[in-house]
Amino acid sequence: MTREGFRLLEHTADFGIEAWGPDLASLFRQGALALFDAAIDPSTVRERLTERVEAEADDVELLFKEWLSALLYYFAAKGVVF
Repeated sequence: MTREGFRLLEHTADFGIEAWGPDLASLFRQGALALFDAAIDPSTVRERLTERVEAEADDVELLFKEWLSALLYYFAAKGVVF
């Protein structure tokens, strides 16, 4: 297995994400990449701005969910892809 990465999983709701990395920053980065890989063609994205995204939760699993939910909000409401 590579040091960090992700894969999309079939799920009855939409899709699932399996992400891994050597630390939390890598794990969260891979989760974001997986989310947007499922939503858009990543090769069409160009860096144009920097945005601070914050999430809070009582544990790491919930924080990961809240992080992805925040990214999804920016995508749906503002058309921003990370």
